[in-house]
Amino acid sequence: MDEAYNYLAKEIVISACEDYLNAKRYIYRYNKYARKRKPTKKMEKSLLKHQRELEEAKLFLTSDRCVLYTGGIDGKRILKHLDERIV
Repeated sequence: MDEAYNYLAKEIVISACEDYLNAKRYIYRYNKYARKRKPTKKMEKSLLKHQRELEEAKLFLTSDRCVLYTGGIDGKRILKHLDERIV
């Protein structure tokens, strides 16, 4: 039972990290595109969706649940490492 719980907890944290990275990358690409051209309505709508996902992932990764799921690793430390990967 503990093994299954640990696996599920790790999958939840990994999913939150993936959501965070995907949202950050989209926002980065959107800003890069917006400097050159006017974004479309669809892009603006997608931007709002990704901003919402980013906030949800950030809230989860900085919560006490994340520390519990990762076995004591601080979420702010995870966010720092994720932000280093985004160019």
